[in-house]
Amino acid sequence: MEQKILIVEDEKKIADTLKYGLDEVGFNVEVAYDGKLGYHLFRANDFDLIVLDINLPGINGYDLCKLI
Repeated sequence: MEQKILIVEDEKKIADTLKYGLDEVGFNVEVAYDGKLGYHLFRANDFDLIVLDINLPGINGYDLCKLI
């Protein structure tokens, strides 16, 4: 079964590098570049793992973690 990962990271280069590497080894990866989109994706999907930055626009990582 394919593992599904959500990356919530506002630095595009970091998020895209993580996504690329995880895609290469067979993970299904979604990326959100801000906290609001991260929360929306979390609500709409079942993820096995969430990689969450702290300093995010919209909703910061601490508040998003509490919502999740």
